[in-house]
Amino acid sequence: MDTEQIGRAVQTVIKKQLRALDGADPGGAFPIPVPLVRALQAWAIAHPADAAQVIKPSPPIPKTPEQLDDMVSHIRYEVMKLTWFLRIGNGWVPPIDGMPGADVFVDESLLEAALIHARCIAEFLRETGRPAETVTAKDYVPKWHWIEGEPLSDDIAQIHGRVAHLGLIRRSVQHDGEDFTWKMFLDDSAVPVLLEGFRDFLSKIPAERLAQFNRVHTEDGSVVIIDLDARIAEVLVGRS
Repeated sequence: MDTEQIGRAVQTVIKKQLRALDGADPGGAFPIPVPLVRALQAWAIAHPADAAQVIKPSPPIPKTPEQLDDMVSHIRYEVMKLTWFLRIGNGWVPPIDGMPGADVFVDESLLEAALIHARCIAEFLRETGRPAETVTAKDYVPKWHWIEGEPLSDDIAQIHGRVAHLGLIRRSVQHDGEDFTWKMFLDDSAVPVLLEGFRDFLSKIPAERLAQFNRVHTEDGSVVIIDLDARIAEVLVGRS
C-alpha cells in the first residue's frame, strides 16, 4: 500500500463529500496534504484489514480477445526496447561538431527511454492499482501473481520521482550529497528481476499466445519469427 493509493482513496472520499454538499463534482485529482497522507499510511499499516476495505484499486475492465491480441505487439515492444538498451547502452555517441551537448542529450534520452520501458513492464507484471483499462499479465494468465516483483516498489518509485514526474526525490543529489546512478537499477536489481519475471510470464501463457509474442510483423509487411524468451535470456547472461 503506497502513498499514491492512499492519495487516490482520500481524493475519492473528499469528492463524494463535496457532491453530497452541493451536487458539484470537483473534477480531477487535487493535492492531499502530506501529513494527512502519512497519517493514513500509519493507520493502514496498523490496521491492514480495515484499510483493505477502504483502499481498493478500481476493478480491472474485462478485456476482449481482440484487445488482448492487439496488445501483444505493444507489450513485446516494451520488452524489446529495454533489451536493446541493455545490449547497446548509452555513452557511445561522440561529440558532434557545431552541436555542443548533443551527445549528452542523446545519452540521457536513451537512458530515460529505457527507464520508461522498464516502468511499463513493471506495471504489466505487478498490477499494483493501475488504471482499470491498463493491460496486465493477469489479463493473459488469470492466476498470475508475481511474488518476486513485490519488493520492487522502491525501485519503481525512483522512476516515478526521478524520470516520469518532478518528484522531490530529485533533490537528493543536491542536498543529501547523493551520487545517484541508475547502474545498479539496470544491472543488479530491478531490471534483471523484471526481465526474469517476463520470462516467467511467457512460460505460463498458452502455446498459441506464445506464438503471437514470437511473431513480429515488420514495416514492409513481412513476418519474422523470433524467440523472445531466448533473446531476454541472452541479454541477462551477457550482463551477469
